[in-house]
Amino acid sequence: LTTDLNGCDSTATLNLTINSNSPTVSTSTDTSCIPYTWNGIIYDTSGGYTYTTVDANGCDSIANLVLTILEMTVFLPNTFTPNEDNLNEEFRAFYANVQDYELWIYSRWGELIFYSDNKEYGWNGAYKNRMCQHGVYGWKVQYSCNEEPFIKKGFLTLIR
Repeated sequence: LTTDLNGCDSTATLNLTINSNSPTVSTSTDTSCIPYTWNGIIYDTSGGYTYTTVDANGCDSIANLVLTILEMTVFLPNTFTPNEDNLNEEFRAFYANVQDYELWIYSRWGELIFYSDNKEYGWNGAYKNRMCQHGVYGWKVQYSCNEEPFIKKGFLTLIR
């Protein structure tokens, strides 16, 4: 609101356009278990990354990414010896950065003989409280890393 020399008031309207030479900057932090795609580029190493873009008016925007790639490891041996010598008594996974773990063991005829959803608990070579015979068994492990699901399948040899 303004007044003139005679004390009369009036309304003034201002249309203001500001062209800034300073860029717009944003930063995001993300964690991934597998190579990560950001703005069409695949990243497979943890670190800080910058992406700059310029619009039609010549204004630039800078996006920063702080990326952590988790080293996800799941290893299951191909043999175990549950013979009460305190060596290799259980068949179980060795892992890092894994959640929602499940393990299934199947007989050679496809019968489910063991299941666990506890990463610390493995199969001791028994089924229905009886020791299983020497032989080859199938396994399946399902797990997730940073909410991304994974499934592995394989075979193991039980040696008595």
